[in-house]
Amino acid sequence: MSHIQELGESFLTDFDQGFASLPKDLCAPFRKLASDLEINLISLFRTNVILVRDCENLDDISKSWGALVTICDAASKRLQDLVNEHPYCNAEDYQDRILDIRNKCNRLKEMHS
Repeated sequence: MSHIQELGESFLTDFDQGFASLPKDLCAPFRKLASDLEINLISLFRTNVILVRDCENLDDISKSWGALVTICDAASKRLQDLVNEHPYCNAEDYQDRILDIRNKCNRLKEMHS
């Protein structure tokens, strides 16, 4: 497992634990969890930039960005599940920003393929 996958799995596990303990009738904890998910993805993106900066193997770089695309997909799915359970909390903005990060990662993956 790559470092990116390991970090991604770790914060997705934390998200799952937070999701399980969310109160059903409050939006503030929901929005905090969604915000934390976005912040973790941004941090992971920045970490990946540093990890691949000196890598000369384009296939390795592409795989690293591909791993981050997969993590973004998993994060997006989890956020959609959260939105489905809390539709009144307006989290579409988080979903859009997570998809923006995913699209950036996918472009970088394709660029290095």
